[in-house]
Amino acid sequence: MQQNTFYYSRKEGQCSIENSAVRDLSNCMGGNRVGRRMVANFVCCISLLLASVPLRAENVVVTGQVGSTSISVTVSVSNVDPTKVKNPSDSVSLLNMLEIALGNVSGGGSGAQADVNPVLHTPNQPISGRNKYFYWDDSSDVSYTTNDDATYNLSYTATIVPNTDNGGDIAKVQDTGVKTVTVRVQFAGSSNWVTQTLSVLYAKPKAATTCSQPIGIHKGILLTCPTTVAPVTGTDGNTQAVSNYAMLVVDPAFTGTLDGKLVDNTAGNDTATTCTVNVNADTPNCVTCLGAGDAYLLTAQNQALVKAKSFTIASGMASFTGLDLDKTYTVIYQFENSTVPQCKQVTPMENFLVSDVQNSDDLPKAGDPRCFVVSATHGKYSSVADTYRWGRDHLLKPFRLGRLFVHWYYRTSEPFANYVSTAPVLRSMLYVALLVPAGGIFLLKNVMGLSAVELSILLLLLGSAGWLCLKQRKRRL
Repeated sequence: MQQNTFYYSRKEGQCSIENSAVRDLSNCMGGNRVGRRMVANFVCCISLLLASVPLRAENVVVTGQVGSTSISVTVSVSNVDPTKVKNPSDSVSLLNMLEIALGNVSGGGSGAQADVNPVLHTPNQPISGRNKYFYWDDSSDVSYTTNDDATYNLSYTATIVPNTDNGGDIAKVQDTGVKTVTVRVQFAGSSNWVTQTLSVLYAKPKAATTCSQPIGIHKGILLTCPTTVAPVTGTDGNTQAVSNYAMLVVDPAFTGTLDGKLVDNTAGNDTATTCTVNVNADTPNCVTCLGAGDAYLLTAQNQALVKAKSFTIASGMASFTGLDLDKTYTVIYQFENSTVPQCKQVTPMENFLVSDVQNSDDLPKAGDPRCFVVSATHGKYSSVADTYRWGRDHLLKPFRLGRLFVHWYYRTSEPFANYVSTAPVLRSMLYVALLVPAGGIFLLKNVMGLSAVELSILLLLLGSAGWLCLKQRKRRL
């Protein structure tokens, strides 16, 4: 069996190989020791050089899309050396291995709208320095698969949004006539940058959302939507990714028009238009815009009776609070800048949702659902607990002393409420005792119809009268 022996000669400062075939080759070439040594060193060095080269090099592929509000970049990195990936389940570390630079986008300030100097972006960093004008959105993510040779394939989805406060603006790409955005990607500190040119997408989404219909919550309205959305059809007939939802709440007294735009799929020169809203009909589509072609509502509306906001796909929900209980609002919800708005009339609630009462972190707080002692005796969802919450909000919180009492109560009463829930006799006693004040609050709320100030004054008078009666009784004793 033929054997090879690799070694390094300290004396001659070069690597050597002993192999019978090499000796035969060297003998044919020169037949002397010097010839054999030259051939052996040559073969050895080439072998070591080949051994130091990875069997498969990393391959980086960049695709993406430039929308009107964000830049979606997908980066696929295959055959990643496992020594570079210490923990593939640590998405934060994997995200920080990727760096993205943009060109031909606004860098803020005059003359920087078509800045050819790259603007770097790194995830999970404050909006300053290299992230001053654009930054990675929270919806950015990374996933991985493992190959047979233990290398990894990484798939990045980065959503890059402009920081408008500092002058980042994707729309300025269109204003200056630049129709592309240059994306340069660097992985794991490599000196090699992969460059990809992305065309600006002028088409707008033309698809309805699959959000749940908006519902009334305590003095507000809540909209819940899917946190992942597949690409949807655009106004140009092609599919496109979406990154944001939009929600508008229109007061029933609104009689004006909303701001909108007509879509220009080819050059992005969307023209302004006006849209009317039918606030008196509960129809799926209550919006009508002037002009021919596809039109969309702007998220920013400068109207006193219209509330509007956008929120990311990843967040999945949004709400408006502080609304009037006696009004039915028209809610318009859609993908941001979509030409397919959806409408629903919703009336805010006075009571709390079960999820509010449970103090869930998954929903925005429509009010403060805490009522420890009453919940421990009568139950979290009972009408007695709702009555006490109403009394807290209308009789105590409007006044400084009342707010101080509520704050003290929340700091101190929870341990007592926990004890009450485990003591049947005490719980029964408190159950009966709490019915009397609840009945008084109920009468004040539902029968007398007084304002919060009037109710507070009445309670103060009743309390003073009770205190005087007790004091007079003590004097007689």
